Amino acid sequence: CDVLVIGGGPAGLATAIELRQSTDLDVVVGEARDEPTERFGESVPPDILVALDRLDLSHAFRADGHLPCPGSISLWGRDKPGHNDFILNPMGPAWHLSRARFEAMLRTRAARTGASICTGTRAVAIRRIDDDFVVVLQHPAGGRRAMRAPWVVDASGWRAWFARRQGASRRRLDRMLAIVRFAALRSGTFTAQTVVEATPDG
Repeated sequence: CDVLVIGGGPAGLATAIELRQSTDLDVVVGEARDEPTERFGESVPPDILVALDRLDLSHAFRADGHLPCPGSISLWGRDKPGHNDFILNPMGPAWHLSRARFEAMLRTRAARTGASICTGTRAVAIRRIDDDFVVVLQHPAGGRRAMRAPWVVDASGWRAWFARRQGASRRRLDRMLAIVRFAALRSGTFTAQTVVEATPDG
């Protein structure tokens, strides 16, 4: 192939779509998961529609059942809440994502543009041959596939699988973590707004 994208999340899939829309390059995406999985607490700003329109996906996104977010409420260093209402944004509201539906939409679009999606495969080894990279993708069942490409895009997230094997090092800016809780809420006690509260420790 011409370009191997390691990682089939939003960044990797958007890269594959853009490459296929603007070039005739042979693009392969290697993704460890068989199917997109839900990830909770993810939201995107109104301007996401600009990027999605470039990928010819803004209409599909609007029709996909994501929850509009009308604004945010923040408690930041004081007891009085501050409000940021997206009614003033010309792009409309922000959005709470169904990550599984979002990635499924991107996968479908990438495949339709001609990108090859290799799901259930994890990059496990790499070597150089002349000016090309040869990356070995392994399926959990034991099958292996060697992909040779002059260009590799590392979209593997925080693991940075490919970049670290090329000598890149991680720079830690913080050690933030997220805690997710499921709770039954009484009707009328919560809104679709994003609520952010600062605490002494972050």
